[in-house]
Amino acid sequence: MVNYSKNNTISSMLLAYFPNTNTSIYTLYAANRLKGTATLEIPENLRSQYMETYVFFIAANHKQVSNSVYTGSLNK
Repeated sequence: MVNYSKNNTISSMLLAYFPNTNTSIYTLYAANRLKGTATLEIPENLRSQYMETYVFFIAANHKQVSNSVYTGSLNK
């Protein structure tokens, strides 16, 4: 589990999984904790496909990583 102290810089990592094509799109270090938002760019040819999405967090020193969190599905 990641220690969310103010001294640590926490980055988010985003993933979209497309079960129908067994394809994944992800971004490492999407945004740091202070930014408050992160965006995962999905290629146009996959935007209308069914996808499952996840997020997890990592400390700047790479010594602490959170469990992944399921954030929902789109285009079901």
